[in-house]
Amino acid sequence: MGPGPELFGLELDFLQVTDSVNEKNYNLDLSTACQGGSKTTGQNAQYLSLNEKDKATVESVLFLMDKFGVGDDFIQKVSRIVDGFPRGYIIKQCRSELNKQCNIRPAPGQVPGAQFSFKERLVEQIKSLRASGMVTDHVRIKLSGDGARMSRSSNFTLFSFAILNAPDDLLSSKGTHTVAVINGPEKYETIAESLKDVLEEIDAVQDDSYVELDGKKINVEFFLGGDYKFLLQTMGLSAANSAYACLWCKVHKKDRGDMSKDDEYYEKGPLRRTLQDIIECGKRTKGENYCCVNKPLFNIEPDHILIDELHLMLRVTDILIDNAIEDAMQWDEKEKISKRSNKGSTSHLSQLVQTIRSCGVSFQVWEKLNADGRGSGTYDFTSLMGSDRKKLLKKLPEKLIGVLQPSTAARVAEIWKDFHHLYFDCVSNWKPPSMEVYQKEAKEWITKFGSLGDVRLGYKKERVTCYMHIAAYHVPAMIRRYQNLKQFSGQGLEKNNDDARRVVLRKSNHLDDPCEVLQAEFRLGKLKHREKLPRPYVKRNAQYWEEEIKIKRRRGNTN
Repeated sequence: MGPGPELFGLELDFLQVTDSVNEKNYNLDLSTACQGGSKTTGQNAQYLSLNEKDKATVESVLFLMDKFGVGDDFIQKVSRIVDGFPRGYIIKQCRSELNKQCNIRPAPGQVPGAQFSFKERLVEQIKSLRASGMVTDHVRIKLSGDGARMSRSSNFTLFSFAILNAPDDLLSSKGTHTVAVINGPEKYETIAESLKDVLEEIDAVQDDSYVELDGKKINVEFFLGGDYKFLLQTMGLSAANSAYACLWCKVHKKDRGDMSKDDEYYEKGPLRRTLQDIIECGKRTKGENYCCVNKPLFNIEPDHILIDELHLMLRVTDILIDNAIEDAMQWDEKEKISKRSNKGSTSHLSQLVQTIRSCGVSFQVWEKLNADGRGSGTYDFTSLMGSDRKKLLKKLPEKLIGVLQPSTAARVAEIWKDFHHLYFDCVSNWKPPSMEVYQKEAKEWITKFGSLGDVRLGYKKERVTCYMHIAAYHVPAMIRRYQNLKQFSGQGLEKNNDDARRVVLRKSNHLDDPCEVLQAEFRLGKLKHREKLPRPYVKRNAQYWEEEIKIKRRRGNTN
């Protein structure tokens, strides 16, 4: 039997009635009444009256519920069948007490949203890090944002910050602190309107250049990160496919593939962008503004804006995979013509798909359909996670010879191998090697990429994207200034997006999704001491963990 009476599928745990004569309130806990007794209590009184051991148990359960996106209904069912398990209403009281501690306000603007005070949230995190000895008198703060699809009909924009002084948590959601959640599209107008309060607080802290903690001034230094779309929008530039889409210089898109320029050519002189230059260009007419179309939302110089190493890898591998598919399809088309057959063959494309799958990645290619349901002649492929793309970079190059056209397969494999080296050894490395060597190799890689343009589609110099140009001419300068790009990675923000999606899809009652996302993250922060540390485990057989376990898993999937 459940903790309270059940009617029409609803379970009543708590009842409050008011005497109409003397206006006195009476509270009845129906869950305890059903267990043989009744008790008059105030709101959340039963949780607050628990001893420390029982409170710890309740808090541990709530921590796991928020971490893994477990809903109340599941806990209600478990509490009925597991003796000693905390009752659902007690867990709700604990959650209610924690929610009282977080000061969440509605975000301004026309779309739904919720926000913390940026300064209060920042001071709270600095205080925590100072207690652990990670902060003394200077704090480096990375601001970032990203749009994330929550469901088929809703898109959220999350804005957060990370404190770079705590490197251990930078790549996890624990080190990324969400300040605002907007239930709306990732557009300049929406961000400017809905983050108005947050942006004003950031400007105020930036103007002071410090925050005060227990009477002591702690200097702050701001950086801006995130995916390229967010960076361009918030700094007032056009989209990534525009003529002057580089955030750090005024290179034209037709010149991105030109690797003959000096290493610091775009980092100095009139082509180098500054905050003041972006503001001034934004006042000019179209055609003279170098694609600066709005006022920057952040007063941050471009040399404090960092490209996200994760998205750099994602977008470059998009090009490499797309070109490999195009290569296999060209080969199939040539064989179709040579055999004078009316039926299109996809044998080489199928072989490429199977080869990619042999790397331990789920992958498929399909033809897009027109509105009338007929084939459009254009193809799309499975959107791969970052971990899957890293697998391909490590394993696919040596398998490409034989599945791509023989005359260029070896050169394509070299392009894959070269990018694997550039990314893992330099761009995504906590301790990258000499930037002089890296920049030379990056320019040679792009030159090699463009050299295939005469014989293969997709490799022309015009296909050199902004990310590739940035990897060759701006990443070296960023790493020279700040030692590495890994600390500015967007992995923590992406994991925050996953956490938010879990709350919206599994826990939220959809009355105020943005608020519930912020509350869940706040509770996880308050209850982090309830997280159980993983037991130490030594992987003695490296070969088993590198190869044999993957073979076992593949066999299990086929059975």
